[in-house]
Amino acid sequence: MNPTLVMASQNIESDVAALKKILDSFEESAGYQDGYVFDEKGEMAAGWWFVEIHIKPDLMDKIIEGRPLENRKTRDDTDILEIIQDSLKKKGSTARIRLYRQKPFLVSWWKWLLK
Repeated sequence: MNPTLVMASQNIESDVAALKKILDSFEESAGYQDGYVFDEKGEMAAGWWFVEIHIKPDLMDKIIEGRPLENRKTRDDTDILEIIQDSLKKKGSTARIRLYRQKPFLVSWWKWLLK
């Protein structure tokens, strides 16, 4: 299963717990179980932890078809990403979430840093 999301966090324990609660609520609203998996190990660079999250395509489809959180409409995975980011902010998290297929904003800087 390919990664779906990437989370960048400076407080990995609390941010992962908050994200798991959000994803659990997605599963509950979709009537789905075991729809996501976090990578066992994250990577650290420049004080940030990077963790990949794998979400099963079936769960993503069910979330898009339904109304996951706050009865917001979802047309695609970018809408789901916005809901997740907003929910994390409400929980006091400073974590950043992006879709795996999106190119990171500072990709050239990171490549230079990680050489």
